[in-house]
Amino acid sequence: MTTALLAILVIAALALWSWRTRGGSRGMSMGGGGAARPAKKNCKWVPDGEAKGRLRPFRCKTCGVTAFSQHESGPELCKRGLTDGKMN
Repeated sequence: MTTALLAILVIAALALWSWRTRGGSRGMSMGGGGAARPAKKNCKWVPDGEAKGRLRPFRCKTCGVTAFSQHESGPELCKRGLTDGKMN
């Protein structure tokens, strides 16, 4: 009986550790093939057209993605993996 309880606790601890290291603590679900890594700033943003209100359109020379930002230097993160407001 104690061995079975100990085995269940070890499995639960490993599952929790795995979930947290794959991004579970950032609100990602446990299933689904792993969590996305945070986007890195490796894009080279260039202004692309006129500003629309406070937002200016930018196009990345590296990956070709169009994004909007209030900063003159462009967005802070790469938007290549962004669909429907969520990172892939």
